[in-house]
Amino acid sequence: MDSSAPQLEPDKASYLARVCEDLEQRNEDTDVELIADAVLEELASGQTCIAACVHREGSSTLERLIKLLPQSHVHRIFSELTGGAWTWLLCNPYASHVFDACIRSISDNQDRSGVSVMAEVSTKLVNEADWPALAQSNYACQSLKHLLRALNGQTDAKLEKMRRKVSNSIVQGCDCIQMSQLPFGSSLLQFILQEEAHAVKASYAQEAPCWKALYSLFSSAADDWDRACKNQAQSRLIEEIVAIAAANPDSTAPLATIYSNLFRGKLAHLCAHPVANFVVQRLIDGCSTGPLASLLFAELKESIAQLFRGRAGVIAKLAKKAAQFPDIQRDFVRSLAKGLLLFQTVVPTADTASDEKALAEVRSKLTPTLLRFKNAPKHTFKQRRHRDDQEQQFSPLGCGILECLVAFQYDLVKFVAKSFVELDVEKDIVPMAKDNSASRVLEQFLLSPSITVKLKQQLIEKLRGRYGELALNQAASHVVEKCYAAAELSRKEVIASELSAVEPQLSNLRHGKFVLQTCRVLQYKQKKDDWLAAEEGVQKKKALFDDILNDDAVPPPAPTPAKEKQSSKQTSTPRAADPTLSVLGFGKHESKKRKGGDSDVEPAAKRQKTEDTESNIALSSTLMQAISGSKDAKKDKKNKKDKKDKKKKDKKHE
Repeated sequence: MDSSAPQLEPDKASYLARVCEDLEQRNEDTDVELIADAVLEELASGQTCIAACVHREGSSTLERLIKLLPQSHVHRIFSELTGGAWTWLLCNPYASHVFDACIRSISDNQDRSGVSVMAEVSTKLVNEADWPALAQSNYACQSLKHLLRALNGQTDAKLEKMRRKVSNSIVQGCDCIQMSQLPFGSSLLQFILQEEAHAVKASYAQEAPCWKALYSLFSSAADDWDRACKNQAQSRLIEEIVAIAAANPDSTAPLATIYSNLFRGKLAHLCAHPVANFVVQRLIDGCSTGPLASLLFAELKESIAQLFRGRAGVIAKLAKKAAQFPDIQRDFVRSLAKGLLLFQTVVPTADTASDEKALAEVRSKLTPTLLRFKNAPKHTFKQRRHRDDQEQQFSPLGCGILECLVAFQYDLVKFVAKSFVELDVEKDIVPMAKDNSASRVLEQFLLSPSITVKLKQQLIEKLRGRYGELALNQAASHVVEKCYAAAELSRKEVIASELSAVEPQLSNLRHGKFVLQTCRVLQYKQKKDDWLAAEEGVQKKKALFDDILNDDAVPPPAPTPAKEKQSSKQTSTPRAADPTLSVLGFGKHESKKRKGGDSDVEPAAKRQKTEDTESNIALSSTLMQAISGSKDAKKDKKNKKDKKDKKKKDKKHE
């Protein structure tokens, strides 16, 4: 406790504790107003209120009193009796809890006087607080988060304006680089960005000055950005900056620009770091355009084997984006197989990745390999107490990758789809259905339009006789529902029959009631003819639109890489130097004409150099498309807003 702070006298501490007990045990005849006035009179003498705030027992008693006193008395404690002392009391471990209690009480009982008191205290903080000192205190940062949450939770425009002032004062008055290195300081800055983004989304604010200030501060030097990505506390703030940029394409620095300026050429290096790889995952997750997704994958596809060694979360994010953008699915499947082969090979050689026989074997065993894939050695994980004696059977990350793969185009992953029906029922499929992660893979398999009806029916048939057992399990019950939805009429009858046998047990389970309702088990037991008629009607409706809902129609295979390469050679034209691409660092070295006329022979090194140049130019063009796409979206939004404002003005004139 600060030696300069006033000391609470023992008799006053015992008096406050006694009054608090009386209020907690009060009855209908107790005059709360009279007791509250006596408490305020006691706190107002000298610096008793401040002394109670910094006292261990006194602060605890004050917290309890604040919950019991009328709002008018709480307002006096919060503003008058403490004066401007909150500017330094927030750093005190006991007084900060009193501050939080006042904030909660005022925000829970919203009234005009409470708004004025909160605005008054916030104004004193903005004008008088020593922000660098507050930023170094864990207690002050937590209390400021409570204050900002209360200000943003109010609908009053005055408080929203005050929230922006407090946020700007924190960002501008502190050394944010140093502050973000502390876990509680980074947490406060993240909270400021989240509240600001919420206000912009809700149209409370037109711009995000705190986001701009923090982004400009960290992106001013590439070394600062790289160090922040590798720092455990700062990396979380960088993740928040990237996430907000991804959610708001109209920002001054869209995600494509952030990648071009700060991440390009560094993704493989950052993915190897135990902390920075999460920033890369947030970057991939925020990607919403095909060109940018192609750029990110092109930079990481050669590192798939290294990512399997403890960084499989990056592969899972890439798989998710590949499912969203079909243009990169073929390359992703090929790179995944090569990376898994190199990962499993003890001593890989230069020809390992090009061994077609070995790649075919890896593809055939891809499903069971990913299901039980270990992301890192066991000793690197923090084991939970209740899991020390049992080993996790299925890999959450491997299941996440498989869940995305079954959503790919069928001709690219048919070997994966067929491997599902080849799994053993007892050893693989039933345990998968009962696992929280693996069950989602089976659900996606049954829901995916890329998987043929024949394969789905084979999987449903393999589970015959096990539906009653699976329905009793919470995770497997979702698989049962998906099987029923995808099954043909004869198999639906089998599922309903098996579920009706365990209907009493299911009716006593929370998830079992949903299974009975979804699969219409009660109707099957009571009125089987009506159940059959309803299901036949559903089948007839599907048959009427068979040309639309025909899952058996497999899309035509995409052209092979050899054909694509041949066609590109026939239609390719010399590329002109683009100054915009040169600024981005591409196309600086154009390939020279080969000497010797039309000879088809070219040295390997020279050919490789030419291919690298063309690849760089292609990547740069993709990057420019991503950046220009975000700019076009911003212009379209502005034009729509101008048209809307013009219509409002016209209506007003009319």
